[in-house]
Amino acid sequence: MTGSRYITTQIVEMLARLQHMNVTLDGKVDPMYTQALRYLQNAVKEDYEMMKKAEKEGAKNLVPNAGGTLSVCLCPRRAGCFVADKQINAYMTDKLENRSAEYSIGEKAMIALIMQADGRKRQAQELVQSVKEYTVSTPQLGVYFDTPKEPYSWSNYRIPAQVAAMEAIRQIAPDADMLAGMKLWLLKQKQVQVWESGIATADAVYAFLNGSGKQLQVNGKMKAVAGNIEVRTPDDALGYTRKTLTGTDTRVERVVVSKSGTGIGWGAVYAQYLEDMDKVLPAKGNGVSIVREYWFDGKQVSRKTALHAGDKLTVRLTVKADRDMDFIRIRMSVRHVWNRKTSCLAIIGTTVWDIIR
Repeated sequence: MTGSRYITTQIVEMLARLQHMNVTLDGKVDPMYTQALRYLQNAVKEDYEMMKKAEKEGAKNLVPNAGGTLSVCLCPRRAGCFVADKQINAYMTDKLENRSAEYSIGEKAMIALIMQADGRKRQAQELVQSVKEYTVSTPQLGVYFDTPKEPYSWSNYRIPAQVAAMEAIRQIAPDADMLAGMKLWLLKQKQVQVWESGIATADAVYAFLNGSGKQLQVNGKMKAVAGNIEVRTPDDALGYTRKTLTGTDTRVERVVVSKSGTGIGWGAVYAQYLEDMDKVLPAKGNGVSIVREYWFDGKQVSRKTALHAGDKLTVRLTVKADRDMDFIRIRMSVRHVWNRKTSCLAIIGTTVWDIIR
């Protein structure tokens, strides 16, 4: 098949990351990696020649693509094999530096890594500082980017930009608390998303494992106490456990969760019970909220609105979520009660939502 610059870039990027984590490529993969690098460097050379030609014809303010191809080919550390052509390197890096303010969060992080590898440490520091200034931090979701400067990526969600920012911060301006918050955000995304993209999954795994090289050997443990029942996480790499309480064991006023050691602790408590539909109250929380409105003849229905048999109502549901969610199922249960004395129609309804994983 015809060679794909897009696919080759992703494969080289992942292989370069493995080498950065001190993983040695075997005898079959290493020659493929070297050949792929030369292919990408030739692609960058073609871009360079086209831009130089366009400039001779009067074009101005040309901007190179700040995507993965440049970050792999112009950054010697990531390439791991050989240094790109110095003339092309200087030309492209100058272009990136002059127009860096126009790039997205993920692109800024990539450019910062290129600047750092090229010895332009001041520019790299400034770019990382700019990336940090766009972060949002909450106790529930961690540290992330909620701004138009960080658009959705072709490779799935906003994960690649988050990982690129983490890599730039870790290498150029380390901040342990911020990086821990950014890892928490990735975990919270996985809670409500199906990462069917191999690129997004590989990016997230790299973000968790990159660092000291012993990320799977962290000694963090969690404990939950509900009345007389105590639940502890096992000593395996995942540290996952689950306990279901029934009958009198559920009659506890509170559940106390504690964590010891390093690493990120993450858990949840689910309560399931039966209740009459007319007694169910609106859900409270910041994750997902649903606002239900009834409209008639272009106006919102209130308790004082007089309705008659045959009137057509529009039910409008406004669903708000604090992050990207793949599947939300909404079930509505509606009862209509006609009051013959006042000729009014009472609508009793309950909306139940589920997050389907």
